[in-house]
Amino acid sequence: MRPQARLPSPAFALIAMLASLAAVAESAADLPHPHTREELEREQAHAEGHGEPTEEEQRDIDREIAAEEEGRAQLADTAPPAPPAPPPFSVEAIVGHSRSISMGTANRGLLRRGVPMPRLPVVRVISAARGEHFGTAELVTLIVAGAEAVSASAPGSQLVVGDLSREGGGRIRPHQSHRSGRDVDLGFYVLDHQRRALPAGPGFVSMSNQLMGTHRGSLYAFDVARNWTLVEALLTHPDVQPQYIFVANPIIAALLAHARRQRVSADVLTRAEAVMRQPRGSPHRSHFHLRIFCPRDDVPSCEDDPPFYPWTRRTP
Repeated sequence: MRPQARLPSPAFALIAMLASLAAVAESAADLPHPHTREELEREQAHAEGHGEPTEEEQRDIDREIAAEEEGRAQLADTAPPAPPAPPPFSVEAIVGHSRSISMGTANRGLLRRGVPMPRLPVVRVISAARGEHFGTAELVTLIVAGAEAVSASAPGSQLVVGDLSREGGGRIRPHQSHRSGRDVDLGFYVLDHQRRALPAGPGFVSMSNQLMGTHRGSLYAFDVARNWTLVEALLTHPDVQPQYIFVANPIIAALLAHARRQRVSADVLTRAEAVMRQPRGSPHRSHFHLRIFCPRDDVPSCEDDPPFYPWTRRTP
C-alpha cells in the first residue's frame, strides 16, 4: 500500500504566503513611482488619458466621426476628378523641374545637382555602385529616350549604361572627360553565338573588325540593327543634341551601311557621318561614348568646344 502525500499545514501555508507578499513589495519598491503632489497629478492625468471614455464622451466621438465622413463625401462629390498618377519615371518631369547645371568643359568641368540614372526596365545601370551614374537632366533624358526606342522595336531589350559623372562632377579615373555631366558610356546590344538577340549584353564586349567579341569565355556578335536604332534615336531627339558618338571605325562602317540599306533620310545619314567618329588613341571597340552639347539653360556656365554642326542650336 502506497503512503499518502502529506498536505502542508495551515501554518506553513500562511508563512509561504507572507513571504510571497514580501517579495512582491520588495520588487515594487525598486520601480520608479511619483513622490510629490505634482508627480501624482501627472500620473493620474496620464492614466485618465488612456482610460476608456464614458458613454457621453463616446457619443461625442461618434458624432465627430460621422461629421468628418459626411464632409469627405461632400468634398468627393464636388471636387474635380484627380489627375492620373504619374509614371515611376517621367523624363518631362525631370527636365521641367531639375536644376542640374553643367559647368565648364567636358574635360575641365563640374556638375551641380546631378540627376541619377533611374532604374528602369529598358536600362541596366552598371555604374551606380561607384556613384558615377549622374548626369544633366538632358543627358539622362536622351539615354532613356534611346533605350525606349530600341525597346519599342525589340521588346525586352536593355541598354547597358556605364559611367556618366559623379553627382558633383570632377575627375573620374581613367577618363579624361566625364567631368561635367555631359558624357556617358553605353554598352552595345549584342547577339549570342547563334546570332540570337540577347536582351542585354553582359557588359562592355570588345569587338574585332569582324564585329565579334568574347566576354568571360562566351562569344558575342555586334547587333547592327538594334545599335543603329539607338544611334538614330540619339541623333534625332528634338531637344537634346549629341556632339559626339565615339566608337571604332569598323562599327561606324557597319552602322552606316545598315542605315543606307534602310534608306534613312539624307539628314539623319549626314548627322550620323559627322557625329560618329573614332577618337585618336582610343578606338572605343567595346562601347559608345556619347557626349551632348551644353544644355541651353546652362550657358554661359557650360562651355562647348568645337566641332559645331550646321544643325547645332547655339545659345549666344
